[in-house]
Amino acid sequence: MKKKTKIIIGIITVVICIVFMGCFFYEFAKAFKEHNRAVQFPTPGSPAATQLSEISKRVHDEELQLDKARDYEKEGKYNLAISEYNKAADLGDKWVPKMRLAQLYENTGQYKLALQELNWLISKNPREDVLNDLTERKQRIEKLTQDQKG
Repeated sequence: MKKKTKIIIGIITVVICIVFMGCFFYEFAKAFKEHNRAVQFPTPGSPAATQLSEISKRVHDEELQLDKARDYEKEGKYNLAISEYNKAADLGDKWVPKMRLAQLYENTGQYKLALQELNWLISKNPREDVLNDLTERKQRIEKLTQDQKG
């Protein structure tokens, strides 16, 4: 092949690569722009931004409350742990605090309160394996309370 032909083929190859890359980056930029348009963040100061901020703060506060409760529980300070789990349940998602409260009430012999928490958990239609566990715990506690009465 002549040197001139090789140069022309090289130039054509480079041009094709540049066109292909341009198309690729154009499509990538277009997709990125559409994704950002689909995920719209609220304007600072808007009601939606305020609501998002409040939810974020509540979740953060709940996590702090749960951490504090877990620390008390590890230290064997069950009454303080119960108090903190109740506060956490008032802040947001009740499932984790109620699950821990049921266990703590059972461990401290407060069976009536443990049954209340277990009934609440069961009423929320958990997964079948969780429901089975909760039902077994409830039956065990009911048997304990019957044995104490009898």
